[in-house]
Amino acid sequence: MNTLVKMKVNRLGRIGQIIAFLMILSAIISVFSGISALIQHIQNAREYAEVLESLEEPVMDLTDHTQEFYNLVNLIGGLVQSVLTLVLYIFLMRVAEGFRWCDSPFEDGVIRRMTVFAWILLAYSIVAPLIFTMPNLIRGIRDHYETIYLLDSIRHIILPTFTLAVALFVMFLVRIFRHGAELQQEVDETL
Repeated sequence: MNTLVKMKVNRLGRIGQIIAFLMILSAIISVFSGISALIQHIQNAREYAEVLESLEEPVMDLTDHTQEFYNLVNLIGGLVQSVLTLVLYIFLMRVAEGFRWCDSPFEDGVIRRMTVFAWILLAYSIVAPLIFTMPNLIRGIRDHYETIYLLDSIRHIILPTFTLAVALFVMFLVRIFRHGAELQQEVDETL
C-alpha cells in the first residue's frame, strides 16, 4: 500500500479519535448532570413527603402530581439516552482507533468495527426517539391534547431520523469496504 495513503488513513483515525474523545467527554458530562438532576428530584420528593407527614392536621392533598411524574419520566429517559449516546460514542472511538492503526482501510478488523458501529447506531436511532416520545404521547392521549400535538408525537416515532439515515449510510460504507477488501484480496492473489 502506498505510504502516503496509509499516513492519510492513520491521520484520519487520529483525528477521529480526538473527535470521538470529545464526544465521549460531553456524553459523560451529560450523564453526570442527569444523575445529579435525578438525585435532586428524589430529594425534593422526600422533602415534600416529610412536610406533608409533619403537618398536625390531616390535610387533603388535592394537588396533581402528574406533572412531577412526567418530569421524572423525562429525566430518566434523558439519562438513558445519554448512556446510550455514551455507548455509541465509545464504539465510534473504536472505529477511529481501527483506522489509526490499520495498514489499509479494507482490513477485516476495520470492517468488523464499522459493522458493529452501524448496527449499534441503527438500534440507537430506533430506541432513542421512543424513549422521549412515548411518555409525551401517553400524556397527550390521557390529557386529551390537541390532535396536532399527538400527530407531532407520532411523527417523532414513525418518521426516520437523521441518526437512522447515518446508520444506513454507514452500513452502505461497510458494504463498499467489504467489496474493496474482496478486490484487494483478488489483486494480492494474482500477484
